[in-house]
Amino acid sequence: MADVRYCHPVDRYGERVHLAFGALWCFMVAGPQITVEAGSIPLAVIFLIRLPFLGRSLRTLLVQPLTLWLLAWIILQFVSLLWTRSTRDGLDAIDTLRFLACVPFLWPVIHRRGTLIGAMALGFLCGNLSQLAMQVGDWTGTEWLIHRGHFRNDRNGGWWPAVSGGEILIAALGLHLPAALMGPTGTKRERVLRVIATAGCIVTLLGIFASGTRGAWVGALGLIAIGCVVAVVRLPDWRSRGRALGLVAGVVVIAGAVAGVLIGDSLVRRFESARAEVARAMADDYDSDNGARVMMARWAAEAFAQHPVIGNGAGSFRTFVREDVGREGSEGAARERFLRENHGHSHNAVLEVGATTGLVGLALALVVIATALYGAFATLLPGELGGYAAGPGFALIGLLLLTPFDALQSNSRTGAVLAVLLALCPAWRARKKVGTRKWEVGSQNVEVGTEG
Repeated sequence: MADVRYCHPVDRYGERVHLAFGALWCFMVAGPQITVEAGSIPLAVIFLIRLPFLGRSLRTLLVQPLTLWLLAWIILQFVSLLWTRSTRDGLDAIDTLRFLACVPFLWPVIHRRGTLIGAMALGFLCGNLSQLAMQVGDWTGTEWLIHRGHFRNDRNGGWWPAVSGGEILIAALGLHLPAALMGPTGTKRERVLRVIATAGCIVTLLGIFASGTRGAWVGALGLIAIGCVVAVVRLPDWRSRGRALGLVAGVVVIAGAVAGVLIGDSLVRRFESARAEVARAMADDYDSDNGARVMMARWAAEAFAQHPVIGNGAGSFRTFVREDVGREGSEGAARERFLRENHGHSHNAVLEVGATTGLVGLALALVVIATALYGAFATLLPGELGGYAAGPGFALIGLLLLTPFDALQSNSRTGAVLAVLLALCPAWRARKKVGTRKWEVGSQNVEVGTEG
């Protein structure tokens, strides 16, 4: 453990560059897809350059429980290609595993976790600015401000596709929420930070509303409710609890009022269309967006029932729908919609795992998430639950609330954000001892500086 801050004399400035590229990646993962792909390149390059000097640090990473479980998950996905119904679709489905490389890439600077979290939150806020720019472009008729693929049908995704944009903004809300709800206000710096976190919650909620992603609307309300419960349990007296709950009510009211004024008509139309489609699905008419999603969940359950232990293999769901699903009536119409719109998964994270890797995959996914949540919260110092240090944990919870609405692990956009959050939630990490220039992991510590 004490070797996590070992610095070889040749690598004297390597950590600073590594931190800069790590923060750049965390910032760019919230950007357009091109920055998600390109942003990891400088981080990968500096990691490979520094690799000869990171042996001691990487030993600590390799005994992390989360690292071991993630390796098991990766192995399971590739092994499942032996029995998948489509090897090509299987390779496409596990393509998002490439983003898990950020776990080792960020590990050498994980003791600067606060900087990485701040960079990620800033990246999301820039994404909200892109939504604002498109909305202004629509109001003023400035066409060059608008990406028509992301701004249409009462939906504004900014530089993100509207669906995945709304989903990843749940993670952004999770980063801001604990600091806004439970942040200390004893000093000027703490008060400013809490104001920033509160403003971040308002802006993020506006972005979620504007995206038109109805699953994200539900997830955001669920995450806020969980945050309120944690605040009530954690805060020491009813006065501070009341202030926290009042703050949440104010944030929701302000964000809702602004959204109502700016995009109220589109919000009403999105809500009414969802209500109508669900009513049609209850009447066995599945030829609609939400009706097809209901049918996808049923198909995934049927695929799971075929091979409940090891599943049908990675990427097998599309082939299952094409070959095994009925082609008559409303189910056939939903099948045609699924194939025509080129869906590749069941839009339900839990059922998708069950359909492709069975009970083995479900158990492994549960262990990975449980280990990450343990790392997110068990390593917090007293007082850190009310700050951005708790943000990755709340962001993970927010994404978990979206599992009934999308297969997050199969989407490049949400998969990249999920991978970064996992990297930010190790079970052990170095931290600086108060009043010293030493870093410690558990009961171990090491002097900052170089060793011969």
